Amino acid sequence: MNNVFFRSKKRQVSEHEQLLLEIQKTKEELNATYCKLSYVVDPDMVDCIIYQLNSTQKHYDYLLIKAKHFGICHSFL
Repeated sequence: MNNVFFRSKKRQVSEHEQLLLEIQKTKEELNATYCKLSYVVDPDMVDCIIYQLNSTQKHYDYLLIKAKHFGICHSFL
């Protein structure tokens, strides 16, 4: 029975690590998209990048809510 508890706790740590990695990846994606916005001049491309920013920001917000649910401190983000 002790093994079952230990395995589930180990799996939970792994999920937290995966979540933190996904948050970091999404933050990097947001930063890269903001950089693209600074040099794009075509109006259609500006619209595309704004759409991409909104989508990525929504995903980032979702991940932060998920991290809060797991009790991950904001200082790790």
